[in-house]
Amino acid sequence: MDDNQYASVRKYAWWNDTDQTIEIDWDAINKVKDSEQGDLIKEYVSKLEGFQSQYDEQIEALEDIETTLQEIQERGQEEYTSLEDRTRDALIKQIQDKIDELTAVDEAINDTNQKLMDSI
Repeated sequence: MDDNQYASVRKYAWWNDTDQTIEIDWDAINKVKDSEQGDLIKEYVSKLEGFQSQYDEQIEALEDIETTLQEIQERGQEEYTSLEDRTRDALIKQIQDKIDELTAVDEAINDTNQKLMDSI
């Protein structure tokens, strides 16, 4: 927006950086009698409203991006937890298989020892 073109009407409407909205002084606008000035104010307010609309769309797009990123992060955490669970389960199975194997060897040794003792 060309600041010089609307310098004379900026007192009627402006962008409020604090709350990110357009402020319009309707009382002051209603007192304007000059039609050219009134048309310029309308044009300026319209441009501000267009800016507000674009700003709101950008904020909404950013919020959508934030939501998507949060969903991706949550999905990543779930997948990581799932991977941890699968890894833990695989390690437990591997250890249990080794225990079962050693138990079988121990039973075979005990059985053989018992047979030796019985034959003596």
